[in-house]
Amino acid sequence: MTRALRTQPTRPVTRPGPKSSVAARRLIKAALKRHKDNQRASARALRLPNHAQMMRMLRGEIGDTPAMRAAIERAETRAKRAYYLVHESDAPTVDVELLCQAVERVERELNTLKELLRCQP
Repeated sequence: MTRALRTQPTRPVTRPGPKSSVAARRLIKAALKRHKDNQRASARALRLPNHAQMMRMLRGEIGDTPAMRAAIERAETRAKRAYYLVHESDAPTVDVELLCQAVERVERELNTLKELLRCQP
């Protein structure tokens, strides 16, 4: 009498998740669509070093590179500016002349306070 060998229950083979972020893959897909599937033009638009790196991120083979994280940050800034309808020309700017005047005034006030402290017994 032969006994049937008991085998371990088989588990389905699962692939590990992609290494790149969802935002990176979404941004790459949008760039490819905007540039009519031209990988090099898309990589240039995202300011990535080369198109091969971009495609590896799209497939999830590598994680987000510093250049890709910078591209995501630029895209988020653009999206916020568009959401709040803030034109780049309307963005807050520093008036250098006014800032210099304010610094001079603060320095004069500080010197006056120092002199007052020196005069006290």
